Amino acid sequence: MRPKPEELNQKIWYRIFKVVAVSVFVGAFIAPWIVHEPNIFLLIDSAINALIWLILLFVIRAVILYTIYGKREAAPEERKRIWEWVIWGTASFILIVGFLAAVIYWFF
Repeated sequence: MRPKPEELNQKIWYRIFKVVAVSVFVGAFIAPWIVHEPNIFLLIDSAINALIWLILLFVIRAVILYTIYGKREAAPEERKRIWEWVIWGTASFILIVGFLAAVIYWFF
């Protein structure tokens, strides 16, 4: 049985998102190492930076999916799942940024 065009479109969006997410994660992790001399603090900073970008991308993905599919033909369970991505992604982003700000304030 052939998939519907909407399903193929969702798979294409998902593949594009995977490529972008991996690229941003690797770029955010490696970029500081190119500019600065490697040390443990840079490793921690790079990991936190990469995680923040990855969470932000998941929030953007959830918003895009809701914008494209949530208002039309998405089932109520699907809309609920998309909004859970938005809520948990935003909350995680805020918690990580808050934790990072607290650590920076504590040490500096």
